[in-house]
Amino acid sequence: MVHRKPEINLHAIAVERIGNMHSLALATVGTDADLSREYITIMERISFRFDITLPATIKRSYCKACKKPYTSHDTVRLKKGLLEIRCSRCGNVRRIPYRISR
Repeated sequence: MVHRKPEINLHAIAVERIGNMHSLALATVGTDADLSREYITIMERISFRFDITLPATIKRSYCKACKKPYTSHDTVRLKKGLLEIRCSRCGNVRRIPYRISR
C-alpha cells in the first residue's frame, strides 16, 4: 500500500501570507518604519516566488522606491487625469491614472 503525502495548496498559503504581511506593514508603519519596510519586501518576494500578481489595492499602498507604506503625511494631488502621490520619506512621485465615471 502506497502512502501519499496530502497535497498542500502552496498558492493559497502564499496569498494568505501576502495579506498578513501587508496588514503587519500597515500596523507597524507608525512605530517602526524599518520593520514595516521589511514586511513589504518579504511580501514582494513571496509574490515573485509564487508568481502571484498583487491586487491593485496592495500595489498602490506603498512607495515602490523605498518600500514605505503611504500614510496621511504623504502628499496626494489630482492633476490632469492623474492621481499624484509623493512619498514623505524619499520624495518619489507616483502617478496613477483615473477616470471620472459619468
